[in-house]
Amino acid sequence: MRYPLLLLAALVLMACSRAEDRNIIYLFKGEATTVAEFRRDYENWLAQSGRADSRELRHGYLESRVMEELLYRKGMLEGVEYLPDVRERINDYRRQVVIEKTRDMVDRSLYPIEDEEIKNYYVERRDEFVRDRLYRLYAVRTKKKERAFEAYDLLTTQGASIRLLSARYSDDKRLADRNGDWGLFSEDVMDEHWREELSGKRIGDIVGPVRDSENYWIVIEIAGFAYKREIPFERAYPLILRKLRERMGGDDRRAHREKLLREYGVRINENNLDW
Repeated sequence: MRYPLLLLAALVLMACSRAEDRNIIYLFKGEATTVAEFRRDYENWLAQSGRADSRELRHGYLESRVMEELLYRKGMLEGVEYLPDVRERINDYRRQVVIEKTRDMVDRSLYPIEDEEIKNYYVERRDEFVRDRLYRLYAVRTKKKERAFEAYDLLTTQGASIRLLSARYSDDKRLADRNGDWGLFSEDVMDEHWREELSGKRIGDIVGPVRDSENYWIVIEIAGFAYKREIPFERAYPLILRKLRERMGGDDRRAHREKLLREYGVRINENNLDW
């Protein structure tokens, strides 16, 4: 089985050569995977697996990626996504995203909190926001995936400056105006979409491209660390908002729950908990 897959990978690479595009590592019916995209994924896989880079590992990873793409496309053509167990897993993920977003919307409606109250909380309780270690990050944030991968490639293969790239590529205007300086982050205020990507990384490491919760494609450079420092207000904001809502008690939330129960005709028999 190994040799046919190697042959397949070779044919894919030949197709790329015929296309005379050195930035493409393989094509599927005109859809290109660039060297930057592939290298990013490969290096993340190396870091997670704790393996050392080698030519053989690169070939093996390429072979695996190509086979996975073939299996995915074959599965989609054959309707695998509609199999009961697969559909259940897909629906579970969709359900969780909808629940989280709706809960946030409900909280905003039940507990509208003014920015001034959040600022006062931060000023009066500064010690709550001191962390042992914070990451100093520079970043490119763009709505366009291809720009993010281009920036990653320039950073990792040509040693480009992330400050210049952010000013040029970032659609986040504030970040672009600051030449990519994204400030200080502690792990508890990082976006869950890229928090794990930074785990174990060192100064100078490049992470990404990753799509964040605000629908930006981001590339991050770890510029340094700060110790025993406060989280900046803009990072502490969601933490304080959550804490203030919790302090307001659950009366409004319980009332809202009862309203929903009536609205959707839900009946609960708690006596049946006594088994």
